[in-house]
Amino acid sequence: MPSLSGRGVGGSHAPSLLVQLANGCGGSLAHIGFALILVAVVISQHKQEAISVNVENLDFGDGFKQEDKKVNRLLFQNAPIKMADYRVTYKSKEVIEGKTYFNIFFEKLSKQGKITDTFTLKPFMQANGKGGDLVSNPDTKHYLSKDIFTNVSSFSNDKIEEGKMNTDTLAVGDSMFTSSCLVYFDSLIANPPSDSFTKTPNQLSIGALLRMNNMTSSIDKGMAVYVIDMQSGIVTGSYAYNNWEKGLSFTIEKILPEQEKVVFNWREVKKPQSFVIMRAILFPWINLVWLGSILITAGGFLSAINRRSKSSQKSS
Repeated sequence: MPSLSGRGVGGSHAPSLLVQLANGCGGSLAHIGFALILVAVVISQHKQEAISVNVENLDFGDGFKQEDKKVNRLLFQNAPIKMADYRVTYKSKEVIEGKTYFNIFFEKLSKQGKITDTFTLKPFMQANGKGGDLVSNPDTKHYLSKDIFTNVSSFSNDKIEEGKMNTDTLAVGDSMFTSSCLVYFDSLIANPPSDSFTKTPNQLSIGALLRMNNMTSSIDKGMAVYVIDMQSGIVTGSYAYNNWEKGLSFTIEKILPEQEKVVFNWREVKKPQSFVIMRAILFPWINLVWLGSILITAGGFLSAINRRSKSSQKSS
């Protein structure tokens, strides 16, 4: 009568087959995986393409090596530029837990100029813990046959340049001149809605509505806000109206109720245009590295099973 032990029981097929598989191809899989990694590295390194070519031939300064100047591109905020088959736009930056992230928006374009894919990459910079120097950290878009690698090499500090402080005392309906436009004091508004602060029940906020006209562009309106504690009469805040387009900033210095006038402090300001200097590189078939790593891991696993099986046979 035939034996029912070993392979005759259905649940024992899998271990037996796994041992046979390990005995036959564990080492081969690992070798194939290693070969794939080598092929991927060679192809990726020799076929990599910098799509952020410095076509304007800008000199980014002594902080850039000559070779790096060729493959870095200047992007002004919200000004899209063409990089190979992509339209790339630097949208914004944000600081999170000491890291400065840059939102870089990519649009893949067809030969007809139609958008076929969109994505946002967020390379970031952070200070080196020892020297305090900024270290660039990349972000990557993964495709099946390629990766798009990005990192920011430099960026603007966006520090606002302020002119000298000026003071004017105005009644509602009065106006004043700046070097760029004529400013009208249109009205005072009690407790205006504002995103600049949260008012408590004991506070009174007063908004001064200002209208600016430089005779060449559209008229802008904005409000400087003054906050007073109604119990103590103490001023608890004065919130500026900043108009970056016209380069002006207004705050309320004080209100003169007897004269029905407001004292404004104002200055001309200049907010520099935000920019990044960025590198973008296309690496073809870099995913073969991951496939090779998986095969090496699988080969190692099967080889370990094979060694364990042979050790068990010897002991028995």
